[in-house]
Amino acid sequence: MGASTSKFLLFILSTFLLAFVGKAQKIDVTISDESIKTPKQTLEGYGIILDFPKKKIFKAWWKFSKEFSRNETRKDQIRHAIPPVDGESTVPVVFYSEITAPDSLTSKLKAAINDNGLSSDNIKKYSAQVRQLLIDFKVEYYRNNLQRKISSTEKQASRISKNLDKYVTNEIKLQQKIDFYEKKKEQTPDDLIEVDNLKLQIVINQNRKDSINHELNKINKRLDGIREMAGEIGN
Repeated sequence: MGASTSKFLLFILSTFLLAFVGKAQKIDVTISDESIKTPKQTLEGYGIILDFPKKKIFKAWWKFSKEFSRNETRKDQIRHAIPPVDGESTVPVVFYSEITAPDSLTSKLKAAINDNGLSSDNIKKYSAQVRQLLIDFKVEYYRNNLQRKISSTEKQASRISKNLDKYVTNEIKLQQKIDFYEKKKEQTPDDLIEVDNLKLQIVINQNRKDSINHELNKINKRLDGIREMAGEIGN
């Protein structure tokens, strides 16, 4: 393992992965000791639980890790090769990852350094970085998931708010019609009937407006809760 490759791995991990260090304490980032069996050997590494289905985690993990490694699928495993700097080294740093499903709604992401040809110091160093990598991925995935919920809930609140505005506008128009009839010097029986009908419409409109407003308040409270969770994880 050349010195340039060692420095390159440190650079890659710190640039793409360690942006979220110090934020993971807000979610469960318990790391377990795990092993990954490759066709040639069993590698010792780490694992982390995510409360999302395997299919979603696999897709997100693939996209996340492609930012810094060349990925190659091998059955249920991914071989990651972090390329060396051109012209400085020909030796990539390789690690394997694997995603299992304890149940239909939970995934376990495991990763382990391929220690072939690595010194004991480098194995220890790169294994620690892979361990941190799992934490960083979980923090980013949970944060992005909350951001998607925020965006979706904001759109829902916006649609309901526009609907509420229609009832507010309708109430104003109904009241203007009532004012028109009540200001007439001479009111006919039909005018009085129309005023009663308009007042009934206002009551119906008000009830609907109250219902929508109640729904909007619930959504806004939910939105505040999601934002609070997202703030705890960190932006």
